[in-house]
Order: sequence, then C-alpha cells, then structure tokens
Amino acid sequence: MNRKARRRKFTAACTAVAFLGAAFAFAPVASAKDGNSLAAIQKKVPFTVYTPKFTTHLPLISVKLSNYSEQAVGADPGKCTYYLTTQYGGGKSPMVELVQSYRCSDPPAPMAEVATFKTKGQQVTISTACPNASATGEADCLTGSTATPQELLQQLPNLGETWIPKLPARGGHLPTTANISTSLLSVSEIKKVVRSLVSVD
Repeated sequence: MNRKARRRKFTAACTAVAFLGAAFAFAPVASAKDGNSLAAIQKKVPFTVYTPKFTTHLPLISVKLSNYSEQAVGADPGKCTYYLTTQYGGGKSPMVELVQSYRCSDPPAPMAEVATFKTKGQQVTISTACPNASATGEADCLTGSTATPQELLQQLPNLGETWIPKLPARGGHLPTTANISTSLLSVSEIKKVVRSLVSVD
C-alpha cells in the first residue's frame, strides 16, 4: 500500500476499504464553522472527541465531521458512523492533521518506523512513507534508500503517521482510535502533539 498517499485501511464488519487523506469513498456530513465547536460535535458522535493542546503554534485551519459511506462499512455499520478530521497549518508550512473515530479501524503496512514511545498507556509508533514503493513489509521498506527514517520524516512530500489504537472513553462516550498525520515536524514535536491530546468533554 503506497503510504506516500497517506492511505489508511479502515475495517468494519469484516469489510476493508482504503482511506486517503481526509476523504476517500466517504461522504461529507458537515464542516464546522465558527459556531460549530468541537464540544458541539461531541454531542453528535458516539466516540470521545479529542484535541491537541500543543500544535507547535499552528493555527486551526479546518474541522470536518464526515460519515462513512455504506460502501465503506456496509448496510449495518453499528457504531462506525462518523469520523472527524481537524487540521492545523498546511500547504508549504508544517501541518498536523488529526483523524479520529470509533475503534473500527486498523493501521496499514508497510511503513518506515521512525520512533516508538509510550503514551496514553500504550506503545505508539511514529512512521513515514516507505522509500521503496514496491515494499511488501517493513523488512524491505528501506531497500535502496540511503536516508534514515528520521531524515525521510523531514522530506516533503513524506508525512509522519502516528497511529493511536485506543484513546480512553470520557463523559459517557466510546473509546477513540486516532491517526495523526504531520509534515515538517520533528520526532520530539510529534511526541508533544500526541501527549497533549485531551478530550473536549
């Protein structure tokens, strides 16, 4: 799977679909405006909504609440109904994009592992795109590359990908799975973003 396209594989009810950026085979529900805060969105979704307190001073660019298409999750999606995308910064500047939903998603492979650290009671891995586009797994991800994973992380159009399998449930809502995509951020900055995640409720 080509991770330079920021692809995420989402599975629900044994159905696997590709997830590209903030939308791929999904239908949008709503875009947040000034009066549509994350706290208001929390009332619409079953999972716990999180937000980073640290964004390396990047401004909030967009908040988008979307729903999974029937093609993605089938006719009976259960609690896999919505996903939320928030983006800070972007363009040629550094960027942080947080995509979160109920736990109906699995991390894809392969990717180049940059760093692993413990936070939120679990091991979390920062990864970036394989320079070997034909890679079938982590073992051949770096084949033909002279750059280290840390160097690849800093090269556009590569993105950092940090998969957080389970964020705790809060305020009577369900647990959350989150993916943080970043560009032009260092490992230490990405760790700070992840560790700063707090629920809005």
